[in-house]
Amino acid sequence: MVELSESLKKCRVEGNTLFLPPISEGPLTNYQEVRRVLLKAGAKYKKNAFVFSTSAKPIIDRIIGGENVNPKKEFQFFRTPDDIADRLVELAEIQRTDEICEPSAGDGSIVKAIQRATWPGRVVYGFEINMEMYDTLDRIPGFRLLGYNFLGEYKTTFDKIIANPPFSKNQDIDHIKRMYDVLLYGGRLVSVASVHWQFSGNSKEVNFRKWLKDVKAEIIPLEKDTFAESGTSVAACIIVIDKNA
Repeated sequence: MVELSESLKKCRVEGNTLFLPPISEGPLTNYQEVRRVLLKAGAKYKKNAFVFSTSAKPIIDRIIGGENVNPKKEFQFFRTPDDIADRLVELAEIQRTDEICEPSAGDGSIVKAIQRATWPGRVVYGFEINMEMYDTLDRIPGFRLLGYNFLGEYKTTFDKIIANPPFSKNQDIDHIKRMYDVLLYGGRLVSVASVHWQFSGNSKEVNFRKWLKDVKAEIIPLEKDTFAESGTSVAACIIVIDKNA
């Protein structure tokens, strides 16, 4: 049986793309395994190649080294579809002088939506915990990476915060509360969230429901399978909060 690492070493890596061996060298006998592993690692298949959103070599090296690379599980990264990103930005009602933050920048889909709605190269500040996304984010004119972890210590405040944070272990609750803390008075936050907090009887979720009521949050349900193209069927909603003095 051909080892996965042997097959990957036969492939050519350039930038963010892994090219399969030419047909003249014969097909990979374990192609289905190669395909499964690369797709799980975040690649998309395109014309005899697998394209990553960032530099491919570090990812391939990790796989060859025996790692199980699964960014969706590791970083809870589920890309914000363009139509949802555009909707979030529309709800934010961005003004020309607003300082804007994207707390979980991912591959920059929300950042790009902000620039589509305003102007190319508009400055957007952000955070991203997955360092493999940095190359992708660096290629977006106007994006300014402020740090690794949005939940860490910093003093920057913003007029608008637009986000799609991770959901697992109530991370969306933690992120939204932190967003509110760093939101300027008169500002608005718009965030995707799970719906788990709406039904759970645990104290954290109960307190979050009460807090949302206190800050007069608007809850907008999203259709089932909104994030299907990003690899998840988890139910979600949009939370909009204005921070009034």
